[in-house]
Amino acid sequence: MMYNLFCMEISEKTVDCFIFIDIEDDITDQLEEIPTWKQITAEENFPIIVFDLETTGLSRQSDIVQIAAVTENETFSAYVMPSKKITPQASDITKLAFFDGQMYYDEVPVESSPPFEVFTNLIAFLSKFPFKPTLVGHNIKTFDCHILYNQLNKLKMWDEFCLYFNGFIDTRMLFRSEYPGRQSYKQCNLVSDFLGKASTI
Repeated sequence: MMYNLFCMEISEKTVDCFIFIDIEDDITDQLEEIPTWKQITAEENFPIIVFDLETTGLSRQSDIVQIAAVTENETFSAYVMPSKKITPQASDITKLAFFDGQMYYDEVPVESSPPFEVFTNLIAFLSKFPFKPTLVGHNIKTFDCHILYNQLNKLKMWDEFCLYFNGFIDTRMLFRSEYPGRQSYKQCNLVSDFLGKASTI
């Protein structure tokens, strides 16, 4: 349902699709090679993939511990072995923990894989689409995009990743543009107001 709402809001308009803006981490020497804004129109019929990350903490240098992506017909989900400890604050939010090489979700063991393997599989997932997909998420401009870039850059996989996707759309920015003056643009409040149900996110 939320996926369909995002698609409706995006496909009926021309939107700005960004790669990265105002990156504050230690990769500023590469910024000239990264495009900033690209206009996408509905006529291009670009595939939309809604994605989300879970991380070891709230810093942009955190490791990714889970990545999930969904289209109308396809899904991708994987737990990622981190090189850093998951902070108590992050664990309280995600219910994820990692001890002695084992990932746990809500105290139940789950299978996790090394980052290179996970992102190799993610690139394979993106490459299946006949047209380059656009990655969509909520409030990703300030956090998720930086985390994803840093992780891929560290693995020297960013250039390959860029071959298989169009860019990012932040739905928080989209809602702020289309519905100015709202008291809140939090995802849980948008779900409640537009879909009439409590968010489980």
